Amino acid sequence: MACAEGFYCIAQRLILDGADVNDQGGWYGNALQAACAEGHESIAQMLLGDGARVNAAGGHYNTALQAACAEGHGLLARKVLDKGADIDTTGGHYGSALQAASLTGRREIVQLLLDKNANPNAGGGSYGSPLAAASFGGHAEIVETLLKAGAEINVNSGSRSALQIACWEGYGDIAKILLEKGADINAHHEFYGDPLQAASYRGSLEIVRMLLDRGADVQSAAGWFGNATHAAMVGFHAEIRQILLSHAIRN
Repeated sequence: MACAEGFYCIAQRLILDGADVNDQGGWYGNALQAACAEGHESIAQMLLGDGARVNAAGGHYNTALQAACAEGHGLLARKVLDKGADIDTTGGHYGSALQAASLTGRREIVQLLLDKNANPNAGGGSYGSPLAAASFGGHAEIVETLLKAGAEINVNSGSRSALQIACWEGYGDIAKILLEKGADINAHHEFYGDPLQAASYRGSLEIVRMLLDRGADVQSAAGWFGNATHAAMVGFHAEIRQILLSHAIRN
């Protein structure tokens, strides 16, 4: 608690009285993660100086590096990397440090991690890949950065592709970037179906039109909705349903 709240003197006193800097448990996992998550640089430095294990895993963030990256503390991310933090350790809610930074829109930290050779396709966590995480978070610039760094565009992350996620969340700018870079427009998912179904159910008219213009298969049958027309009907989007029906008749 002292490390999370930034109480340097209390944390120092506890350590002098014999507190174990590597004690595990709770939301943060350990004291170093707490300090890194909350941005307390002086406390993190003290803990590292007193033997805190930089790669100790546990808690919501899994590692101190992921904690710093998720919460946007670039100096702390750099500090723990300099102390030997494993850049591609996987686990926890975010999966990896690069996923954490990608999801939360930390562009400078994303670039820092890539410059230090973070794997742009590291899996795990709730999002499955950095590209999927950036797409879920709506961060178009990070999507472009990851693609330039070699992120695989058609990898299914938790059986969802980045394009399916962008269409479901309504991020037309990201969907356009992904399509222009070769994303599979008809990739199937056990629940979402395909990108067109996702956009149709969510009522994203702009994305529906874009997908149709680029050759999305209106008749594609997959997922919970069955097809895009039914997805639009279930979502109560009459205009989209009519557009899909008209497109199917013309083609």
